[in-house]
Amino acid sequence: MEQGPGGQRIRAARSADRKAVLELWHALLASAQDDSPAPAPTAGELASAFDRDRADPQCALWVAPGEQGLAGFCAARRVSAPQAADGAPDRPARGVIDELFVRPGARRRGIGSALVRHALGALARGGAAQVEIRVLASNRAGYAFWCAQGFAPRAHTLIRPL
Repeated sequence: MEQGPGGQRIRAARSADRKAVLELWHALLASAQDDSPAPAPTAGELASAFDRDRADPQCALWVAPGEQGLAGFCAARRVSAPQAADGAPDRPARGVIDELFVRPGARRRGIGSALVRHALGALARGGAAQVEIRVLASNRAGYAFWCAQGFAPRAHTLIRPL
């Protein structure tokens, strides 16, 4: 278990964390559901994603233990670069932070930043040259958080319902 500069403990998610991580994941999805065009995954789909991500060496789940269960979690993955005709990577691998959530009562204590620092370090050690995240356009607090972590906009994705 690692400790962040503010004393936050970050560790890899364990099988025993499954229920708590799934509760956090449901809370994350519920907070974004009004702004997402896609239907929320079912409980079974999230459970399968947790199991798949824990088993995949390119993926990682980290948690921040809190006073009353888990305070937050982060899910990230390394995406290998496509190979050129000679078999060499066409460009460096990249990382993607797919999920980051901190319980509302545990926010503004450095937990999210500690989870991100942990993910960035692990992705860099795994060979990622850059890291991507997605944040909903309506999530101004999330956008500000990611900018404070050193992320900058690169593209805008526009969606139109049919």
